Amino acid sequence: MLALSATAQVTQGKYWIDDGSAVQGTMSLSGGEAVINVDISDLRPGMYTLHSRVSDGTTWGAIATHLFVKPFESDLAGEPVGYRYWIDGGEVQSGSLSGGEAVINVDISDLRPGMHTLHSRVSDGTTWGAIAT
Repeated sequence: MLALSATAQVTQGKYWIDDGSAVQGTMSLSGGEAVINVDISDLRPGMYTLHSRVSDGTTWGAIATHLFVKPFESDLAGEPVGYRYWIDGGEVQSGSLSGGEAVINVDISDLRPGMHTLHSRVSDGTTWGAIAT
């Protein structure tokens, strides 16, 4: 949900993902609000940036930017029973899954400020799936 405010009545908007080459669209606003469904089915799993901006028909407002993640879908034949994860090129952590799920508390207190990458993969006990980043 994207909340924007303006002094004039906004009537239109546009949005795009990352540099605009992936998904682009326009929206009509009623009462200054719009709910849109963005089809991300053609995007590969990973992190993306959704940009949007609105206009009163004359002037375009500032660009609002939000990060989102398209989740990775497992390519395993069986139910996941184990996991591995690591940050950047760091030490690999592993554990067991119960019912295909795990709640993992990741200690990031030693990381320097800035952008980092969390890598993970799951196993069905026989095969390790693809790495999700």
